[in-house]
Amino acid sequence: MSVATLPTVQPSEHPDDTNVRNRGLVQAYKLRDFAAAAAMALQTDMLDHEGKLMIRRDEYGKPVDLAAIAQLIKGWSEARDAIRIIRGRPLPGSLKPEPKSKPRTRPRIFEPTPVADTEQVRSEYMRDMHKPEQGQK
Repeated sequence: MSVATLPTVQPSEHPDDTNVRNRGLVQAYKLRDFAAAAAMALQTDMLDHEGKLMIRRDEYGKPVDLAAIAQLIKGWSEARDAIRIIRGRPLPGSLKPEPKSKPRTRPRIFEPTPVADTEQVRSEYMRDMHKPEQGQK
């Protein structure tokens, strides 16, 4: 009896995004994380042995590391905006709620009551006021 050997499966380059519908979103997250990690690595590289911040300059006196940090920040911000757009979120403060419309009120139409009806109601009211209750005599 021979034993069948299983084929070897090579792991994918990014195992966490094998079942993802939107690879652009995963790429944006990875770029954002990479920019943040590179900026933190650059920060530790800029510290001297005493822990003080040292800014390297080129032969003309311009700071070299600051331009790299600015580009990393810009890349991080672009990735963050791409994530926001792909997820369908608007910019903060740009989505204004629609004003609630006031219910339209119809103008009330008062019909004048005839004087005879008013007199009749008044006389019935007065009669009921002076009528003794059934238990009293």
